Amino acid sequence: MGKFWGQHFLIDKNIVRKIVQTADLHPRDVILEIGPGKGILTGEILPSVTKVIAIEIDRKLISQLKDKFALYFNRQQLEIINADFLKFDLDSLNCNQELKIVANIPYYITGAILEKIFDYQNWQNAVFLLQREVAERLIAQPGSKNYGILSIVAQVYCRIKIISFVSAKVFRPEPKVESAIVRFERLAVPLVGSEEEKSFFSLLHLAFGQRRKILLNNLARGLGCSKLKLQNIFSGLSWSLNLRAENLSITDFIKLNQILSIPGK
Repeated sequence: MGKFWGQHFLIDKNIVRKIVQTADLHPRDVILEIGPGKGILTGEILPSVTKVIAIEIDRKLISQLKDKFALYFNRQQLEIINADFLKFDLDSLNCNQELKIVANIPYYITGAILEKIFDYQNWQNAVFLLQREVAERLIAQPGSKNYGILSIVAQVYCRIKIISFVSAKVFRPEPKVESAIVRFERLAVPLVGSEEEKSFFSLLHLAFGQRRKILLNNLARGLGCSKLKLQNIFSGLSWSLNLRAENLSITDFIKLNQILSIPGK
């Protein structure tokens, strides 16, 4: 069943302990666990915190979790929600404090889960076990081959650190790729304000739409404006006309978005 849902179950207690240690748990914490599976992380977290809210899509696994952690479940220290995390309304969680989030995320929906987490505001930090390739994209800097939309979106909302890489041998079934333990700290103030988000992220998609092409050409086509106008903007910013999207920092994209948003520009 785990394989049906795209899940690779973690079986190494040393990795579990490292994830929990990275989460920096305290007795008053409330933890949101995405996809607890068979409960290897859940069991390590429960003794250290006030409550674990676990969202699990698989009914059979929920039954196993309730039996395995009956004491915590009966004390209401463990709440299990049977839902598809991507469809679940996180704002419906009855929690009056910022959550900490822990998860071994299924590879095939990693991007969608991260996007949902970034949009949610009631959390302070998260520790995820992710595909190594995704982890390296998350922390990538301008000019690198891994730098792209995911890098920028993640870094707009969070400080991100790869804690360690994890062998495929610690999972059952074994995935074909390595993983990484990644810590996210949500920024108190995102780098892009809510009133600018729509235009900023639209700009990113236009800029990276054809990654190998010159940025100026991508924007002229996507925005439907003249190259001359964009050339003047680039010159005003002292930018080369031959820049590609991966050459611009987040700060550069913020500046460009602000200029393009000025009426008459």
